[in-house]
Amino acid sequence: SWRAVSMLCRYTFSLESNVKLDHTLVFQIGDRQFELVPEDGRLAALAVEISGLSTSDAGSVDIPDSRNATPHIKVCAPALDEIKAQIHAFRGALAMWGVFAIDTELPKSKFVAETDAERDQMALFGFEPGFVPPHEQEPKEGPLDLIIRTIVSSDRFVELAIPFEFYRRGRQDVLKRQYIEAFYDFFFCVEFLFADGKYKKKSVEQSFHDSAELMRAIREAVRHFRSDRRVFTNLSKSEHQYFSRHYSQSAEEAASHVIDVRGFLHHQSGRRPENWDPSTQVTYRVHAHFLEWVCLVALQQVGTPILFEEGEVQRFQQTTVSTSDGRRVNWDMG
Repeated sequence: SWRAVSMLCRYTFSLESNVKLDHTLVFQIGDRQFELVPEDGRLAALAVEISGLSTSDAGSVDIPDSRNATPHIKVCAPALDEIKAQIHAFRGALAMWGVFAIDTELPKSKFVAETDAERDQMALFGFEPGFVPPHEQEPKEGPLDLIIRTIVSSDRFVELAIPFEFYRRGRQDVLKRQYIEAFYDFFFCVEFLFADGKYKKKSVEQSFHDSAELMRAIREAVRHFRSDRRVFTNLSKSEHQYFSRHYSQSAEEAASHVIDVRGFLHHQSGRRPENWDPSTQVTYRVHAHFLEWVCLVALQQVGTPILFEEGEVQRFQQTTVSTSDGRRVNWDMG
């Protein structure tokens, strides 16, 4: 049976700095213990401990009687939101002293009981959220012919290099969970392609609405976004509701909302009743992922046909591709 025992929880946040540190430094603020943790002589992590918790605060593991059933694990993170808010309050200021980043999205968590008897009552002892970037995942079969076709036809992509570069940078920012920066990258891609050189809100909005290509890209993006298990299934209930309300009603409404979000992010003021905080990037996750799909569909609409123009097909067919040991690669052109 469960009973309340004294337990502490330790969160460790990785950080980036150029600050020399040989020994862990420990200090107390209220009921929280803070530690500056070194690695290889450099300040590399911030640890925060809270105490006075019970075993139930660590979560639970429910193992069904059936051998084939999947265990249900309930993970708890006591006071984590409050600790993250506290870190966000001072994280920017630390940049003045050589601490450039503190990752509050993926902290390591460890639960520690005071005695062995109390430890025996615990179901979980910690957890560490994980993320494996695509370049470290198991490689998948890819369109190698399209990669080579694009390189062969590189001179045809010169005029499109800027929107493609914004798209590439946006993809990188998404992987880093920098969703505000990603949104801006993707917006600039769309603006380059469809705003007709206009900058005022009403003019840009009219250009977007008048673009059949953009409207088609948005409708396709909605469909792809809903079926993207990598993203859509991981969104919160409120994000699903937000997407349905602002992005899936009509292409015109979606385009207008993208412009509104961009306008909101374009200004900052301490006097603004509702402001945005660069430390809460996840707030703009749904915007970034949706616009990522819009850009991909739009760029495929303008980029892929280039590769299959008669002249470009001939250039590709005339390009000999072989393996490093001299075996020629024959492409299936069917």
